[in-house]
Amino acid sequence: MMLFGLGPIIAAVLIARYVPAPPPPMTRVPVRQRLRSLFSNGPLCVLALSASLLSATSSSWHVGAAVLCRGGCHRRRRAGTLAALQGVAASLGMIVSGWAHDDSSSAAMRRRA
Repeated sequence: MMLFGLGPIIAAVLIARYVPAPPPPMTRVPVRQRLRSLFSNGPLCVLALSASLLSATSSSWHVGAAVLCRGGCHRRRRAGTLAALQGVAASLGMIVSGWAHDDSSSAAMRRRA
């Protein structure tokens, strides 16, 4: 599990090192107006919602085997297999939600054009 954490840590260090910070805005925009523009972006809200649901699913994958063992699935191998299926479903769900976001954003772009 510690090895899977190395990739995001290395990516964060590389981003902090090589990606420049955005310039500060020239004008001050009220927080309420910034939040309104953020939440009015429909495709972004759909992507954030699906990512948060998938994140919750994949985090439950880590404790899934222990829950299954306590819930009546007394074979550890079977509990581990069932818990691993949550990770597969989460990975497939991330791909499908990415496709859904791309389709909805391209449809929004076509409507604007």
